[in-house]
Amino acid sequence: MGKTNLHEFASGATTDSPLFGASHNPWDPERFCCGSSGGSAASIANGTALGALGTDTGGSVRLPSSVCGVVGMRPTYGKVSIKGIAPLSYSLDACGPITRNIMDNAVMLNVLAGRESSDPSSGRGDAADHTKRLGQDLRKLRVGILPDVLFKSDQPDVEAAVKKAMDAFCSLGAEIVECHIENLELMVKAWYTVDVIESSAWHQRHTREQLKDFGRDVRAMLLAGEMLSGVDYVQAQRYRRWLRQEFDKQFEKVDFFLFPTLPTTAVKIGDYTIDVNGERVDILPLTCTYVCFAPAAGLPALQLPCGRDRDGMPVGMMLLGSAFHEDILYQAGYAFEQMYSLYKELPGLN
Repeated sequence: MGKTNLHEFASGATTDSPLFGASHNPWDPERFCCGSSGGSAASIANGTALGALGTDTGGSVRLPSSVCGVVGMRPTYGKVSIKGIAPLSYSLDACGPITRNIMDNAVMLNVLAGRESSDPSSGRGDAADHTKRLGQDLRKLRVGILPDVLFKSDQPDVEAAVKKAMDAFCSLGAEIVECHIENLELMVKAWYTVDVIESSAWHQRHTREQLKDFGRDVRAMLLAGEMLSGVDYVQAQRYRRWLRQEFDKQFEKVDFFLFPTLPTTAVKIGDYTIDVNGERVDILPLTCTYVCFAPAAGLPALQLPCGRDRDGMPVGMMLLGSAFHEDILYQAGYAFEQMYSLYKELPGLN
């Protein structure tokens, strides 16, 4: 029914566009929608649309869905065709649905998923009905957590809401299982290396001929990609393959992992800093904390609301699953949604 605002070339986490201005969060118009698909998430939260598309290279479906209190799915790499989408990163990009609730999201993914003959990366995995597990109980499901990365820089209200969600999953019959993967501190570096190099490659002609037409932050990213080496790129891709293998090993023990989606809730537009452990820090690097595991490993991840902070702003949690098992994530998310949801409280509905 229309276009929504996004971060320029989907290459940022604020949806604060130098050309079109910022997207405003329906819960508090003075706060941002995160990014890059901020306008899509805002359109769901404010009641403009029942469903919207987002692209997710490093969290750009899930981050805005988190701060706007809606549901967002990043499908497995290759599940949905990216034909017609200006790429940010060829090997990281995914297109997914943003909706008010789990059922709508699963139905929308049914429509989106499948092979596109002119997109060789698409149509991987079986054609599935993503609603088939909705309503099934969670007994015997195992929820993985990674204590080595959890809650290191999260706001107290975010940590409290996600821990309460863990308790809710236990009450639904699921088991919490602690897992450990070495070298996770390298994940963001590897993801960033691939992202900026592939972005720079796609935009190379434009950076040569129209560099000043890019916004300052996008311009800096594209130039950074020019400075990294082919060796950097190969090593980052090697790490990604290793990371996928490590997660695959863990999925022999658990059905999905649970994280906060974002260590913070929505901040004021133009003031992209928060207090972390008594220190004022830039929020933008923090946006990568949890969401980049999915694109780095090519795995599916579902964002859904799990609480609100002391100012009434939504808190999101993320379920990270094994490749092409979005149906399990929807099963778990739907069960949790019967206990807690925000879709009847969204600003556009009241």
